[in-house]
Order: sequence, then C-alpha cells, then structure tokens
Amino acid sequence: MVRSKPIVDLLASSLTGAASASMEQLYKDTFVKVAVPLFENACSTMFNQINEALTQGLKEYVKEAELYSTKSNDRTNVELMTMQSASEHLTVTAQQFTNTVDKETKRLNDMVQELQRTVVSANLNNGSMRSGTVTPAFTDPHLLQSQLSKMISQGQIDAAFQQALSASDLSLVMYVCENVPPQKVFRDDGCLLQQHVLLSLIQQLSADMSQHTDIKHRYLEEAVMNLDSSNLNTREHMPVVLRGLHKQLKVFLSANPNSKLSKNVRMLQMATHS
Repeated sequence: MVRSKPIVDLLASSLTGAASASMEQLYKDTFVKVAVPLFENACSTMFNQINEALTQGLKEYVKEAELYSTKSNDRTNVELMTMQSASEHLTVTAQQFTNTVDKETKRLNDMVQELQRTVVSANLNNGSMRSGTVTPAFTDPHLLQSQLSKMISQGQIDAAFQQALSASDLSLVMYVCENVPPQKVFRDDGCLLQQHVLLSLIQQLSADMSQHTDIKHRYLEEAVMNLDSSNLNTREHMPVVLRGLHKQLKVFLSANPNSKLSKNVRMLQMATHS
C-alpha cells in the first residue's frame, strides 16, 4: 500500500481533479439533456395556458360587450319607440285641442253675431214702433201679403217694408221687393225708406244670397249707398250690419265663383269692407 503522504496527496489531487471534470461535464450534459427540455416544455405550457386564458378572456369580453350592446340597443329602441309614441300622442292631443279651440271660437263668434243681429233687430223694430207706421203683424201670411199689396198700391212704400221686415219672414220681404222696383224706392230726390228700415232690409236680404240673388243685389247695393252715417242709430248699428253682409257675400262668392253676378257681388263686397 502506498503510505507516503506526498504520494497520497498527489493521488487525491489527481482523483479530485478528474472527478470534478467528470461531474462538471455530467452536470452540463444533464442540464442540456434534461433541465433545458423540461424548462422549455414548462415555458411552452405556461405560454399556451396564458394564450388560452387571454383568448378565452377576450372571447368572453367580446361576448359580454355584444350582449351589453344588444341590451343597450334594445333599451335604446324601446326608449325611442316610447318617445315616438309620446310625441305622436302629444301631437294628436295638440291637434284635438286646436280643433276644440277652433270649434269653440267659431261657436262663440256665431253666438256673438247672432246676439248682435238680435240686438240690432230689436232696436230696429223699436225704431219702427216709435215711427208709428207699423201695425201689429198678422199671423196669416196670406193676410199679411194682402195687407202689403194694399200698402204698395196706396204708395205706402216705407210702411210696406216695415210691415214685412217686422214679420221676420223673408218671403214677405221679397214680395215687397219684387213688387216695388228699386228705382221707385231709391229716387234722385231721396230714399223713401227710413234709416232703421234700410238697416233691417240689408240684414234680412243678406241672410241668404243663394236665392233671388239679382233682386237682392240691386236692393242691397242701393241700400248700402243710402246709409247715412251721420244718423245716430245708423252709426251705431251700421258696422255690425255691414260685417254680416260682407260675410254673406263672401260665402256666396265661394259657393258660386262662376256666377254671372260674381263681379257685381264682389264690388258690393268691397264697398261694405271700405
């Protein structure tokens, strides 16, 4: 056996160096062949898992976003439909309100005009009674017509008109108009009718211009020209009477645009508006 210490140390040093080199090479080989592939596999697995997690997360996010967008669109559509429905309802309500206001306004205007006509008629009839020329009206139209015919034949033109007008029967007024030519009433030396009679005549003749338009127009034209605005009673009631006449002339022109009397009626309408 070798017992020399120097030799033992030398052998130990040689064996240690050889073993160290072998172990180092073994570690390198083991690391390259085992550790690196394991690390690579671990990294690959980790990256795959991260990729899958990110992909899945993105898919879920996109899905959630699409779902939210759909719900949001649905809500928006519902809100838009609700707003549209409310707007349509408001429009209908506003139109109904406007129609109601228009109807009520027309009704009130008609009532006011009717009241004005009633007041004017009452005042005109009072004027007739104060004149002392009108006898109480007969209830029988034939008797009234006979009375009117007698007055006309006796030259009581103003009395005949007052009698017919006080009866509030347009047929009797027309009877007098047709039996007394306008030129006999509206003469160069003056009008035979009193102012309150003229106002009442205009009012009743203009109530319906669709019948006997020619004779009515001739009488109305002369009656308007013979109104005396300096007369207190005439000045008081003339605006209402002429407004009523203007309105009825407008109605006639609208309903009969091609009438042969349209031009004359339009001129009369302009005269009442001035």
